[in-house]
Amino acid sequence: MQSKLVFLVGHDTNIETLAGLLNLHWLLDEPSADPTSTGDALVFELYGDAQNSQFMVRAYYVSQSMMQMRNTTPLDLDHPPAMAPIAIPGCSDGSDANACPLDRFACIVQRSTAAEEHP
Repeated sequence: MQSKLVFLVGHDTNIETLAGLLNLHWLLDEPSADPTSTGDALVFELYGDAQNSQFMVRAYYVSQSMMQMRNTTPLDLDHPPAMAPIAIPGCSDGSDANACPLDRFACIVQRSTAAEEHP
């Protein structure tokens, strides 16, 4: 059986480490770039591109706004969290600026982790 969803849980420091490793950046409607806080998510979405017959990866960041946190607003379809698409550096086929072919994404991750192992 193939997985339909893989969910990894970590801390904001894990998000920051992974973002730093892959040079990912995002901007929400908040005062600073690349913010992380409790309950946020760095999401990598894998989907099949029927036109090109290949798998693609998209990345985005999801977070409650400061006002939602302050007011303890329940998140639902009427009050969704903020979402910021993330362009994966060095990876775009031109049709969707934030889409990355899976094989290219795998190479980027492999290069990034190899550089960390052998400075």
